[in-house]
Amino acid sequence: MTRKRRSIYYNDARHYSLFVFEPPMALEDAWVPIDEVASTNIDTFIYGVARGDGVFYPSKVDHQFGSEMVGQFRQNAYWRTWYNMKSLEERGLDPLSVLIDRAHEKGM
Repeated sequence: MTRKRRSIYYNDARHYSLFVFEPPMALEDAWVPIDEVASTNIDTFIYGVARGDGVFYPSKVDHQFGSEMVGQFRQNAYWRTWYNMKSLEERGLDPLSVLIDRAHEKGM
């Protein structure tokens, strides 16, 4: 039996998506990590959901990045990361489900 070849893409979640959009993040902005590779041969998408200081989504097993720094962010990029994720959550959207659903829509 021949195994199907897979093309895997890893997105680190910060530098090309969470850092660049002004909060509140539009749904179209949240889709960018998927949309930018959807018309390629990529069929498997991996999203880097964490740094050493927390995860970029609400979690029951780890603390959320930035939760201890609200109001004290030392870099604009960190402020954007926190508020972009929160803007999705405040609309009742799970940041990871937004990406998963979009990837499935695009055949990934």
